[in-house]
Formats: sequence, C-alpha cells, structure tokens
Amino acid sequence: MTVGCHRTTLAEFPVTHNRLVTPADFDPFCVTAPVDCRLPGGGGYPICGLYDLKREKFGQVDNLVRQASEFGKQLQVYNGFDVGINARFGRGGLLAGGVNTGRTMTDSCFAVDSPQQASQSQFCRVSPSWASQSQVKLSGSYPLPWDASVSAVFQNVPGFPLLGTRTFTKTEIAPSLGRNLGACETATGACTATASVSMLEPNTRFESRFTNFDLRFGKNVRVGGIRVKGTLDIYNLFNASTILLVNNNYGPTWLLPSEVVPARFFKLGVQLDF
Repeated sequence: MTVGCHRTTLAEFPVTHNRLVTPADFDPFCVTAPVDCRLPGGGGYPICGLYDLKREKFGQVDNLVRQASEFGKQLQVYNGFDVGINARFGRGGLLAGGVNTGRTMTDSCFAVDSPQQASQSQFCRVSPSWASQSQVKLSGSYPLPWDASVSAVFQNVPGFPLLGTRTFTKTEIAPSLGRNLGACETATGACTATASVSMLEPNTRFESRFTNFDLRFGKNVRVGGIRVKGTLDIYNLFNASTILLVNNNYGPTWLLPSEVVPARFFKLGVQLDF
C-alpha cells in the first residue's frame, strides 16, 4: 500500500493586455436570468459584474503578452491525497488500484483590461468540493481451473461539470447599460450584437458520477507448438446509462444529453503465440 499527499502550486501565468484600453473604458450592466426551476432558486435572479466597452474605444487593439503578476495575483493550487494498493491473494490473484481525492483551486480575481475579469468573484475564484473530484479505480485478475482466467476493471469517476450559458440580446441589455452595445454604436448596418453570460457558477453542479465495470474471461489452449488464447470481453457489465455530454447552451434543449455510455456489449478475441 502507498499513501501520498500532494500539493502543486502554479504561478507566473501569461496574460494578454490590450494597451489601448483600461478598466475605466468599460460601462457596467446587469441581466436577469430566466425563471426556470432548473436554475438556482428557480431563476429570475440578477447577474451583474458584466461590462461593455465604450463606443470611443471599440475596435482599438494593441495586444501585448505580459505576466499576470503585473496586474494582480493569479494562482492554481492542487491539494490531493492518494491511497494505492498492489496485492496478491489466493492462488495467483492480483489486485491493483486505489482512491484519489483532491481539488484544484484557481484564482484570477484581477483586472487586465475589463473589470469584468475581477468583479464576478464567484467566477474568478473557483474551488470545487473534494467529493466532486474523488475517484476510485481498481483492476484485478484470478486464474481459474483448466488454464482459464477472469479479470475485471472497475472505476467510479466524477461526472463532468454543468454550465448554463445564455445569449442576451442588445434589447435585453440596453435598459441596464443605459445605451446600446458598443458594437452596435459603431456598426454601419443592422446590428445583431449579443452577450454570452454564464448563469451557473463553475464547478458547482455536476452530472451523475460515472461508474463502470468491465469483465474478461480467458482460456488458453495448446495446438501443437502454438498457444491459442481465446477471450470474451463484457463491457459495461451492469448496462449503466451514465450521461457523458449534454448541451450547456441555455435554451429549449439545455441539458439535453448528446452522449451516454455505450450499452453493454460483448467482444470475442483470439491471440496466437508461436
């Protein structure tokens, strides 16, 4: 058995700085999340800390890559614990695997160009729960009579984080902003400018955890000087239907699954050793 405690800290991140604008060149605005039972508190809450570039600065770009430390403190810190085992049991049985729990905290609560980078504190500092990042993985094998064997792989890993990104129109933004979007004020024709806003705090809601169990049976047979090994693999033995991917863009199909774990299936194989 091995037990480990880990802490990894990353710093000295690069950022892209537009030297022609400052945080003072942005105007604040708020939007209102739609009423929806799937949103925190049923929705209908204001989302503030959003900014739009003023008309006189719109389209002015002179980017330069700098160190984040020139504008504030950016961190990425991982703390975690591992417990691993590698064991033999019975007459030739093997078992290996372990448990890991940990979390990665990211902090970028400072402004480079737009104050929006630092104003939404629940978005610029993210620290998911330990439970949401824990995982278990095990594999093992055991010899059976008549030169046969059985092996299995088990894993239980976190579900992927859910998002809720909604596109707000210029009409929805203008009452709070007090003017039209900067992109519209400088447009020469019809303006279709919008703003994409995340309505969920990152790493606070997750899909169901992914649990999977695969099984393999093997049998060795000698034919002359050739060893023939036949295998029968059973993937997703318990026929789990865990969701792997959903639509994270808010709308009529928000959270609609687009990918699930493949259903239980069998696979036959033959290996020849000369």
